[in-house]
Amino acid sequence: VDFIIRKNADRISTQLNNTPAGVIKISTPEATAIDLIGYVGHCGGIDNVATVLAELAEKIDAGHLIEIAGFSPIAWAQRLGYLLDQIGAEEKSEGLAGYIKNKRPVRTPLIPALSIKGASMDKTWQVFVKLIGLNRRTPGKPARTDIKVARSVSQNCEVLAGIDFDLEPKRHAPF
Repeated sequence: VDFIIRKNADRISTQLNNTPAGVIKISTPEATAIDLIGYVGHCGGIDNVATVLAELAEKIDAGHLIEIAGFSPIAWAQRLGYLLDQIGAEEKSEGLAGYIKNKRPVRTPLIPALSIKGASMDKTWQVFVKLIGLNRRTPGKPARTDIKVARSVSQNCEVLAGIDFDLEPKRHAPF
């Protein structure tokens, strides 16, 4: 277990959540989204972040997301906006795009650990996106790919990062 400490944690919005053990404070969906993209290495990679964001997006309040973005580096907001667009939650990222434009951000890589050499630039978010080994799945045929980084470019693509993904179910021999 890695514990991450934020200097401004007391300023990040929370909400109360009832559990069998009592009421606890948890981060709001907007604060969770920002933290996911900010600590992508601790969250299992960009693919896991995109998966969680896809489920979390319906709970995100676009106005509150802009407020929360001010407590984190602008690059986190850029990456989050880009991912929200990629998962089809553009209505959640529209206000964030205006916030970022007013900040006049520096271009940033989607995944900080990767080189930007050969990456394309998303002009809205000022994010370098590097696609390596993106393969579309052919309907009816299993796909096996070794994808380093990918983004969702259609309904036939998976958002994957750094995993060897086998879409054919494994058959186990009986003992």
